[in-house]
Amino acid sequence: MPRQVGDITAALAYQIKKEIAENYFGTRKGLEEEREDLIRKGKKLEKVWEQEVLPILTRIYQLFVREEEGRAFLDLIKREDLLESIKQDPKDQGIQPSLLSGPLPFALTVKGKYKNLILALYRTAKANEDELLKELETLKKKAGLFHEDLAKFKSSYNLSDILSLINSIENRDDLKGVLGENTDPYAVPLLEEKLILRPLDFSNEGAAFLRPLPPMKEIQKPLKLLIDLAFHTHCSEIKNTLHSY
Repeated sequence: MPRQVGDITAALAYQIKKEIAENYFGTRKGLEEEREDLIRKGKKLEKVWEQEVLPILTRIYQLFVREEEGRAFLDLIKREDLLESIKQDPKDQGIQPSLLSGPLPFALTVKGKYKNLILALYRTAKANEDELLKELETLKKKAGLFHEDLAKFKSSYNLSDILSLINSIENRDDLKGVLGENTDPYAVPLLEEKLILRPLDFSNEGAAFLRPLPPMKEIQKPLKLLIDLAFHTHCSEIKNTLHSY
């Protein structure tokens, strides 16, 4: 091949390679940034939940004093999975008024105050979780759009095909290095595995920390019975806990 023709062929091959790489990696970078942004927002939701929902459910659990009633409460709201997290929380923090969205509930008797406090705490936890669930739904919709873009990307760009195309442009010694060929048979599969973009999971399994709490109307009757049982069993301890309020 004449030198001039070889130079032109090499230049064209390089340009084709460059355009293919720019299209592939440019699109992939945009998807990767979108994925990372969604993951950050998901982690932020989890952190807010740990600050605004879990502490309230923990206080309710602790207000029942005995583990048996505490477990019954978690079973009632279908959050038995929180038991280990709750047990790790120190029990000497008392009832923090800041956990409530409004003032501490008024009642004429200690028993009434105890009952109203637990009900008010639960309503606050429910309201906080509902707001977070709205944000989670927004994330799910954005994740759905991301998955559509990811599917289009995968159908439009196949790394094996791209590298095969680059290799087939011209398989001559004078183009070695211009196309960046890699003769290692394991190189392409390893590169594909490294570059793969995986789907996001913002389902109930993927965001296990965020699950709807039952409405008060569904659990109010058994919850009040549980509160009565706890107060009857641990009246003195509960009175001491509520004394400053």
